[in-house]
Amino acid sequence: QAQAAAQAAQVVVRGDAPSAVALVRPPGHHAEQAKSMGFCLFNNAAVAARAAQAAGAQRVLIFDWDVHHCNGTQDIFRNDPSVLVVSIHRFDGGQFYPGTGAARARGEDEGQGFNINVAWPCGGVSDRDYMAAMQTCVLPVAYEYKPDVIIISAGFDAARGDPLGGCDVTPVGYAHMLWSLLPITGGKIVLLLEGGYNLRSLASSTDACVETLLGKVPPPLPAVCEQPTPHCAAALREMLRAHADKWKSLRHAHLSLNVMAHNVDLAEAHARACGGLPVPSLTDGYRYGLGSAISSSDDDDSSDDDQEEADGDGTAAAAGADVDTGDHTPPDAGAAGGDLLTVDLTPMPARAPLDIGNLSDANEQQTSSEQRGAPLALPIDSVRAGAALAAQEDEPSTEAPSSGDGSDGDFVP
Repeated sequence: QAQAAAQAAQVVVRGDAPSAVALVRPPGHHAEQAKSMGFCLFNNAAVAARAAQAAGAQRVLIFDWDVHHCNGTQDIFRNDPSVLVVSIHRFDGGQFYPGTGAARARGEDEGQGFNINVAWPCGGVSDRDYMAAMQTCVLPVAYEYKPDVIIISAGFDAARGDPLGGCDVTPVGYAHMLWSLLPITGGKIVLLLEGGYNLRSLASSTDACVETLLGKVPPPLPAVCEQPTPHCAAALREMLRAHADKWKSLRHAHLSLNVMAHNVDLAEAHARACGGLPVPSLTDGYRYGLGSAISSSDDDDSSDDDQEEADGDGTAAAAGADVDTGDHTPPDAGAAGGDLLTVDLTPMPARAPLDIGNLSDANEQQTSSEQRGAPLALPIDSVRAGAALAAQEDEPSTEAPSSGDGSDGDFVP
């Protein structure tokens, strides 16, 4: 299975394929340098990262969304700034397997700050919490780090219905997370299977991700910017406290949590995040994948003109117009215009127990127009403004950090 992961990474880095999926078994992210554990024999993501570097990649981002912490992957790269490892997982105060992955675990020596953990304190975590983690942590850091390729340790045991994960992420939620990462590397993403113990939810989630890599725009998420649950918001703040000294983009990410948790004035929050710059005016919700500029045909209050404009944006995105291979460096914060994400703030109604045998129908019900309500244009404050502020303060160095304490502010190895 490690050879398949290596080949997938190499063909993407060399440009032989825009992206790749390796359907590997057994999983690998628990395997450490000196021992195998947790059903894992070889660390597929680590092998893929080294294969990508051998093929020419200088910086590799490994993003692990498996419900269990990637202890093996972070152990292997704990002192290596050329591989950034970001993990979103259940921690439960160290009581959830494998018991590692606290927010304060940041790496060692030159790798300090290049191990990032979003450690959920309990189960029941859903799409809205994961999307909050994407906007608050994963995307700002990814834009600042500027990887040449992204390797996703795609465990689907946080999926709805998984008997071990005890979480509630839907196939649409996974698709949105993946879609939001595409512009960072021009679509150069390698997806490796990790855990997943309900065959129906595993299949549905994998299918949604494969369709996303093939260019299908994910359907809108209801309440994508609804405030994260309080315990998950606390976990995100703990992560920010652990890494704000290392990553400039995270120093302003708390404003995104304020928007979600306290319903502050959105224009004011954006102005604060951008240092007083005006709110952008260009609506292009799917360029950065955090929302949908596509209005449902069932929304009676939408005008025909608005519908035509939204459908046009959706067609362009589906055709790959915004997932190109060009420069995806965040634009200058002082440039005119910008991007907005269109999200739905209507709270989801109480959900009846899910029949796991009918996941597709459940997803269609979740994204029905009656539950979505009217969309709202919201500035992407933490992702775009945070990255732009980092670029304004100083240009990223192309050399290795001069020290491992993170004080020099150089993030690019």
